[in-house]
Amino acid sequence: MNVKKVSNYSILGYILVLVVGFFYVRSVMNSSPVKQVDKEKEVKEVHPVKVYLNFEDKKLSESLTTGDSVGDFLDTLRDDNLIFFERVRYTYGISLDNVNRMKIPDGYEWRVYSPDGDITFDIDNISLVDNMTYDLRLVKK
Repeated sequence: MNVKKVSNYSILGYILVLVVGFFYVRSVMNSSPVKQVDKEKEVKEVHPVKVYLNFEDKKLSESLTTGDSVGDFLDTLRDDNLIFFERVRYTYGISLDNVNRMKIPDGYEWRVYSPDGDITFDIDNISLVDNMTYDLRLVKK
């Protein structure tokens, strides 16, 4: 007889959970939907720029746009066979290696400088500025 009571209570509890679950799901479905807000993208005006790179007593130049980065500028110079380098990406930034296939001494590394200072680690995020001259130098670590 006890088994029958437990079985009846189990069935009653199961039905109660189903009814409560049904009304809960129904109330959630009828609630107002979450609105998605699109962020407005900042629109930058793109203008042509002429930029320069001082490297080994040479002044290399290219015409690009303000939408391009310093990394794009270096890639364009590489595509035009004016300079050769390998880009190494790390979690903290970028380094340049094997510039013009030159073996560098231990304790030295290649760095890209703007008039504001060393920009090597962030060359892919820095936009070009018209008539800006960048320097590629071999410096002591």
